[in-house]
Amino acid sequence: MLFSKEKDLILRITNMVLVLWFVLANVLIASNVISLTMPGRVQTREEFAILNCKDAEETECDTFYADYTASTKKNFSYTNRDLLITISMGIIIGGTLFVLNFKKEEK
Repeated sequence: MLFSKEKDLILRITNMVLVLWFVLANVLIASNVISLTMPGRVQTREEFAILNCKDAEETECDTFYADYTASTKKNFSYTNRDLLITISMGIIIGGTLFVLNFKKEEK
């Protein structure tokens, strides 16, 4: 058991911190999965021009739209990276919890 009376106080506190950290890692994993499976809507060139290029020239508006599309692609790659980081964090924390609380069966 993670919080049994037989364990030292420091080990129970360590287990509590690791369990909370593990829950947080799982929440972050779920958040990143949701962000990847349901990304925000990307505006078309015409929608972008109506909302953001009222006083700008056509070439400036093209530059602004190119920057906008590049930032949405970069955001997607950052979300992929964050998902891999949080999955590895969850594996490390879960492994640490398992190793700290592994009890050999007595025969």
